[in-house]
Order: sequence, then C-alpha cells, then structure tokens
Amino acid sequence: MTSARRTLRRTALPFAACLLVAACASPGSDGAAPAATPFDMEMPVPIEASEQHRWLQQLVGEWDVTCEMPAEGDEPILMLATESVRAVGDLWVQAEGSADMDGTPFTSFMTLGYDPSSGDFVGTWIDSVQTTLWIYRGWLDEAGTTLVLEAEGPTFDGSGGTTIYRDSITVETPDRKVLTSAMRNPDGTFTPFMRSVYERAR
Repeated sequence: MTSARRTLRRTALPFAACLLVAACASPGSDGAAPAATPFDMEMPVPIEASEQHRWLQQLVGEWDVTCEMPAEGDEPILMLATESVRAVGDLWVQAEGSADMDGTPFTSFMTLGYDPSSGDFVGTWIDSVQTTLWIYRGWLDEAGTTLVLEAEGPTFDGSGGTTIYRDSITVETPDRKVLTSAMRNPDGTFTPFMRSVYERAR
C-alpha cells in the first residue's frame, strides 16, 4: 500500500465524522436553530479531591495478602495472594488482585471512589471466576479507620436468590490493613466468611 493510500485510510473516518457534525449543525429548512454539537459543549470543571478521596489514597501500593476462610470441622483454609493498588488521579483507586485457587489462576479488579452528591463511597468488583458485577455503596465508621462497603449478589446456596454482602476494610497502620467479608442473614445479622490481612510490600 502506498503512503498516500495509508494517509487516506487514516483520515477518512475523522473527515466523515466532521462532515456529519457539520450537517447536524446546519440550519434546517424551516430556519430553526441548529442542534448543539460536541463543539458547543463545555468541558467539565475538575472536581477537587475531598477528605474521603484522600482517605482512599492510603490504599495505594503493593500488598502481600493472606486470606483465611473457616472450614466446617477443620482447620481454616488459607490462601496467599497479592494486590496492586494504583491511583486514578486524585479521585479514584483501582486494585488488581492475583492468587492461585487450587491450581486455578484468580484475578480481581476493584475500583473505589467517593460520590459527593450522594455522600457515599462507591465502587465495583469483578473477578475471573464469576459473572457478577458487584456494585458497592459504603461509608466510613465513626473512627475513620474502617471503610464499610455493601453490595448485593447471589447467595451461596444456589437457590438463585440474592443477599447483601459487606466488605469492611480497616487500616490498622500505614503498612497493614484487614479486609473482613460477611454475608447478611435473613434476620439482618451478618456472618463473616473470610478475613484477609494485607502487609505492604512497597
């Protein structure tokens, strides 16, 4: 392919988009004002990071993780993992977890932020062994050391029903945090089913 043809292929789509925008901006036959175009829109004003956004920044770093899950009538099940948390500007953090589950690679992604309009911490969770997109809403406890996150998801009993799950992230020191995961019972109480200790690697 010649250089001219490569250039034509690269520019054809943007040029067509410009023609479309120009057509949309042209006055109609009735002389009505043209519709707004992307060129008329104002850029959003950057949001200043709040105290809640700054709280999330302490989660950033590389972490070694030890997960402990109770097993009925047996020793707790232990699983080792790692977590890499990076800042997305000053307003968000994104955590990538990696582990080996009895020979099956496990990867997870958690995104956390704070929505000033609702006053809630917000976030999502996905992982490589399930199809549920978990949607978090949460708050800080009165001490300001524990972030409590709740999400609705499928129950463990295979009934097809859903329940509320609660993940509580407690920052004990700058180099140690603990995640406790619990499931809501029909009576409204919560039963913990996993405890993960994070030690900062760097």
